[in-house]
Amino acid sequence: MEVRVTNLAEIQSYFKQLPEDTFQDAKGVFQKAVVKAHRKTQQVLKWRLKRRTGLLAHSMKMSVTGKKLKTLKASNYSVNAIGSKKIPYAPMQEFGGTVTAKRAYRKLPGGPYLNIPVGNNLTSAGVMRLSAREVFSEKDAHIRKFKSGKYGVFLGSNLMFILVKRVHIPARLGMIKANVDQVPTILSELQNLIGEK
Repeated sequence: MEVRVTNLAEIQSYFKQLPEDTFQDAKGVFQKAVVKAHRKTQQVLKWRLKRRTGLLAHSMKMSVTGKKLKTLKASNYSVNAIGSKKIPYAPMQEFGGTVTAKRAYRKLPGGPYLNIPVGNNLTSAGVMRLSAREVFSEKDAHIRKFKSGKYGVFLGSNLMFILVKRVHIPARLGMIKANVDQVPTILSELQNLIGEK
């Protein structure tokens, strides 16, 4: 996922009026804006989202590229992997959406299901302790149906997962908003570069 502030029409119109010798100043304007937007997104991650592994925060990057005004671009983005760890969920956190079960537990009545770690299977930071594969490698792992009709995965007497058909994730990351909020500052600073009042 990548969010660019340079795609906005007002900023592009100011670029057309800038002489090429203002490139370094214009680049500085973009660098300040992208840093502020990046910091805002990091604050959202810290205060609005429950951080578990920190991978999403580490996936957030920023860049300012281009060697002349015509190619100058500022971006805040999320990489989809850090080393061997895949991080595919930034778009879901930005735009929201529904995750639906596809294959797991399809032999259970009403399946397939998603398994949601709970209770003893979560650290104090909310990180899953054991994957479903690890739980089912133990001899006392089993699935039990609750009176409500829902299912749970147990390891002995400990509930490790609840099984659900889907989970809705609300839009809450705010990367786009953080970038758009910088537009007035960018416009003001670009106006200063071309001497407008």
